Amino acid sequence: MLTHMFESGFALRSRDLSVTLFTDSQIIRATVPTHLRRLSDLLNSAEHDSIVVANPTIEEFGSRALPTTGEYAQVNLNALLFAVANEQIDPTPELRLQKSTERALIIVPPFRIVGRIHVLPGRELRIALAELTERFIPVTDAEFWSDTLGEAKVAAPMIAFNRARAHILTTHRAADPWAGI
Repeated sequence: MLTHMFESGFALRSRDLSVTLFTDSQIIRATVPTHLRRLSDLLNSAEHDSIVVANPTIEEFGSRALPTTGEYAQVNLNALLFAVANEQIDPTPELRLQKSTERALIIVPPFRIVGRIHVLPGRELRIALAELTERFIPVTDAEFWSDTLGEAKVAAPMIAFNRARAHILTTHRAADPWAGI
């Protein structure tokens, strides 16, 4: 395993991050070699409009064809709706910035994502939402689904959605449609 030493004194090891990437028409399951801990950091630090993934399995929505596999694939980040981290990554306390969490609904057609977004504390929510300017915004304790595609709800420890592809980001409170009846 490769180790990188940074000025801060922290040693970061290169590892393979297991991810599932969603575009308008494809699901790509792959690994990405990285020294970064979080999926959102990996996507936001990409030097180009694409990333190269290893050992991809590519499926087309609604297709009955066998998935395509390969040794490597280049994935266009502009086409990416969201990415799912397939493993839980614990925060590093010494690098942690204090944030508040808000339950949110994100609509990235044809998908819906519900989970916790992390905003700076002590701000009016309108301002906190406006400050979410990164290209890929992390959502923790998430679930996603698509009624349009017939994709059932799937829980994920972390999702990074493409802010440019999201139509709506709003606070979310689960409502019981039968309450009061």
